[in-house]
Amino acid sequence: APRAQYFLGIVGKEHGTAQGRVELRAVVLGRNAELERCIAFQRALATADALFATGQSVTLGEPASATDAASAYKGSADGYAAVAATLAAAGPSALLAEAEHAEAAALYWGVQDWEGSCMAAERAMLSYDRTGSDYAATKAKALLAAALMETAPTTKATCGASPQLATESRSERVRRLLAAAADQHHQHNRQRNGSHGQ
Repeated sequence: APRAQYFLGIVGKEHGTAQGRVELRAVVLGRNAELERCIAFQRALATADALFATGQSVTLGEPASATDAASAYKGSADGYAAVAATLAAAGPSALLAEAEHAEAAALYWGVQDWEGSCMAAERAMLSYDRTGSDYAATKAKALLAAALMETAPTTKATCGASPQLATESRSERVRRLLAAAADQHHQHNRQRNGSHGQ
């Protein structure tokens, strides 16, 4: 908006002597319907990100906030879910996968809704697979397994299930998913480092 004031807060989680650099660039764009839609998604994601950051600030003992951590995390998960639900109608995309993954993380770390996190992580994993983002899919798979591991033994959650392994127990499913994620992570690191001995 013309003559508006904007504020940017930068919070680091690294050790006290860590150094970094932030570049901020403002660009004035023309207006059209597609751009407005994109801006609306980015604003919704930024709002969810801010709520997640508020939850983390409270969790990490930052100065008192007007909200409690659980409410902030829940608000962020709901925000990510709303963006994902809208994007899903257009089919797989990187933004859809990232929104689903963020929802799963917020449900896991902040809300501790293990079944909800498990299901959102599975949606993210499938969306990443459909967009060819193999390593991101691996990270979503690891979160899926971690959330499934936290569910009650009587859970009816089907996330991570394989039709070929119909008799697989919940703990066997967790082990299979974690082993696959660890193997894929190892392969990714070998390719990234260009070394076969690591």
